[in-house]
Amino acid sequence: MLSERMLSFAVQAMNGHYLKMKPWEEDRLPRPRPGKTYMLYAHVPFCISLCPYCSFNRFPFEEEKARKYFLELRDEIRMLSDEGYDFESMYIGGGTPTILADELAETVTLAKSLFSIRDVSAETNPNHLNPAVLDPLRGLVDRMSVGVQSFDDGLLRRMCRYEKYGSGAEILERLQETAELGIFKTLNADMIFNYPTQTEEMLRYDLEQILKCGCSQVTFYPLMVSPAVRGTLTKALGKVDYSREREMYEFICGMLTGGPNAPFRFGSAWTFSRTEGTMIDEYVVDYEEYAAAGSGGMSFLDGKYLVNTFSLDRYGEQIHSGRSGVSGYVEFNKRDAMRYRFMMQLFGLRLDKKQWLKDFGCSVAAGLPAEYLFMKTAGAFGHEDENEITLSAKGRYLLVAMMRQFFVGVNSVRDEARKEAGIDLAQMIAMVAVSAYLGIAYPAAALRKGASDYYARYRFWDLEVVSTMLMDEADLEALRAIPGVKAVEGAYELSGDLLLENRIESISIIGVPDEISLPELTEGRLPAAVGECAVEEELVSRCGLGIGQHVRVANDELVGIDPLLQKEYVITGIFRHPDHVSFQVPCTPYGTPENRFADAYTEAVRPVEDAVTAMADERAALRSERLVSEIEDRIREGQEQLDDAEKTLQDASAQIEQARADIKDAEQQLRDAEQDLKDAEQELQDAESEITD
Repeated sequence: MLSERMLSFAVQAMNGHYLKMKPWEEDRLPRPRPGKTYMLYAHVPFCISLCPYCSFNRFPFEEEKARKYFLELRDEIRMLSDEGYDFESMYIGGGTPTILADELAETVTLAKSLFSIRDVSAETNPNHLNPAVLDPLRGLVDRMSVGVQSFDDGLLRRMCRYEKYGSGAEILERLQETAELGIFKTLNADMIFNYPTQTEEMLRYDLEQILKCGCSQVTFYPLMVSPAVRGTLTKALGKVDYSREREMYEFICGMLTGGPNAPFRFGSAWTFSRTEGTMIDEYVVDYEEYAAAGSGGMSFLDGKYLVNTFSLDRYGEQIHSGRSGVSGYVEFNKRDAMRYRFMMQLFGLRLDKKQWLKDFGCSVAAGLPAEYLFMKTAGAFGHEDENEITLSAKGRYLLVAMMRQFFVGVNSVRDEARKEAGIDLAQMIAMVAVSAYLGIAYPAAALRKGASDYYARYRFWDLEVVSTMLMDEADLEALRAIPGVKAVEGAYELSGDLLLENRIESISIIGVPDEISLPELTEGRLPAAVGECAVEEELVSRCGLGIGQHVRVANDELVGIDPLLQKEYVITGIFRHPDHVSFQVPCTPYGTPENRFADAYTEAVRPVEDAVTAMADERAALRSERLVSEIEDRIREGQEQLDDAEKTLQDASAQIEQARADIKDAEQQLRDAEQDLKDAEQELQDAESEITD
């Protein structure tokens, strides 16, 4: 669908322009404005285990750490009260907010005592649909949103959810039992569609279970792939095909809202409710401004998109020092704010034109001429008058695509916040070999010697420094200058797809190393020219590959990375990768490795690791300055091109209107000329009659 691809590209481009964080220097959030309505968001970032597609701030659950966090969360909520905020509604997201039901209940009770909260929505997982978790929330939580994702057992297994939450049949039974209890005014099932392996029959099955699960609401999200989880998600589920997204969405709409006795009606472009007026997951539709509490929470206040730190330790330090959890923000100008309103209100199915005029001092068409004209021309508007714009069926899907891309951009902000939190080390793959090779602790001397020999032979790396930004030689030299470092080597590593005749295999693509983590060649030779590759032994066996065979690789990330631009390769060799040490260490009769590091090794590596960590911010800042300068130049050029395009579009629109007016004038002149001709013919006939008489 051309309009969807254009829209997705445009939203992606705009995300890069205005979802870019600056450090927040203030101690607290902006003060509330009198008469403004706000919503409170609270984030609980703990999960029993982590899903491959999730970009939200989340950590493996540890009870002691989680209880400490809930105390800090309540302290930040008190800060919002001290600042003068009041809230009508509260949304608790995660993570898994119900991970400690007693702490969640205490948190909601506090919020209700401080603010004018009328309704509370929370998220949970299917395994928490039991009395021990739900009973403490009775009378406190009005809407419970359950992360079902799918009822298909095959998909649940691939997402590692089957073992955690049970089969599709078990999840269905828990939902039905919860609905019958009537604890919540609204019971919502969160679903995902357009999984790479999902068929129409699998989607139909999901919808059939929704129709009989007893839920009063269902939200169907398109699968969203942010850069940070693309590799993990591709390996777990496969590569997403957006070309079938609209067809699947329309199938969902047809089964849920089609026919005279449709069981559901639209609550937003991707939310379906049995009754009107219920809360939805996308609280941004009903509340344009909201304040967040908790690590990883995001606020939108006074034209600023504020992001709380993603580091639990830093969050605790800020709260204990009397500061809010905010670490960065994005400033929205008037045009950004109009785009945000345009997207959010249309996603909620109705744009209020009178409120727009009051807030922005112009019409929608005048404020966003390109966006308005595009949506109108694409047939996205179902109805428009002086008061409102509503969506057509096509428009609803375009808003689904637009919100999908917007949330991918928001996830990129989360990824940037993770870097700020120090969860990722800050530079490109550089393998640092420390002079101490001994130290892997085995229960026997023979195993210790075998491991040492193995590491020495293949120069196994000791530290891996990873970055989303390319490094240059100056960065590598800075690493080499650290005392104790024996060797440093930079390398590319990308995720990709190996395109076979009957399937697609997710693979990693790496540059050939010269010094560190040397591959063990078992057949043929290593690649020596563009268009050549060597393949790991296990992949050769699994896919039936061989030397001399041509293979095709696909990956959007290859663009701009010169050494890996080649899309087709000839296999020159087969190798074993030294990273897979558990498969390659020689067997001995003395037992198996304990898979832990000895104290001597840890002590040898720690000073280098500390030095790398200490220099990361400085090197990242230097590299960031260069990249930011380049990117800002490109943004300026892009903005100029966009402005030129918008001007051209406006001129073209004016020319079209003028042409239409000219056509009308010409048509009128033609009609006048035809009438003059008829009059002349009549005069001629009259004259001939007079002559005859």
